[in-house]
Amino acid sequence: MYYTGIYSENGSYYFFTCLMHRKTARRIYEPYFIEKYENISGNELKKVLSEYYTSKDLVILKKKFSQSGRPAKKVLTPPFFIIMDDDILENELKNIRASYSKISFAKSENVVFCPGYSDLTDAVKKTIDEQRVLFGRFKSDYPLEKELFSLFTSDVFKDISNIIMPFCLTVYCNETGRKFIKRY
Repeated sequence: MYYTGIYSENGSYYFFTCLMHRKTARRIYEPYFIEKYENISGNELKKVLSEYYTSKDLVILKKKFSQSGRPAKKVLTPPFFIIMDDDILENELKNIRASYSKISFAKSENVVFCPGYSDLTDAVKKTIDEQRVLFGRFKSDYPLEKELFSLFTSDVFKDISNIIMPFCLTVYCNETGRKFIKRY
């Protein structure tokens, strides 16, 4: 399934899309592409989110099982959005009726709570150490692999780049197993 992590800071939006699938019980992450949008209005943001949500490249065919013994049917599944605590972004996702989960550093209801930035980096470090991040499908000139590995070269905590932050959100949300899915 495709996951799109969105991080916003000072009117700029950073989108990081990756494919997460399972081989046995392990989650494998394949970064797909990164995009940055600076100083966009609400209408432009809604248009970008709609393009992501309806993109034929990001929609996959997924089996949906029934508890009543009927055979599984295949349904088209659009990308799942993971966002930081941002009201504008949340309202736009509600308007297009997309599924999303919200991560916040403050405890509240229906939000994935993250105690701090170090927890985000720990989740990413664990997946990289276990070699569960594959870079074969990555479609950008950004040196992502170098950036991710340099993030953990020393024991001193470094600031997370704004481009890497949405990937950290995606990995943290999937690795902690705590998702609060908001649908329309």
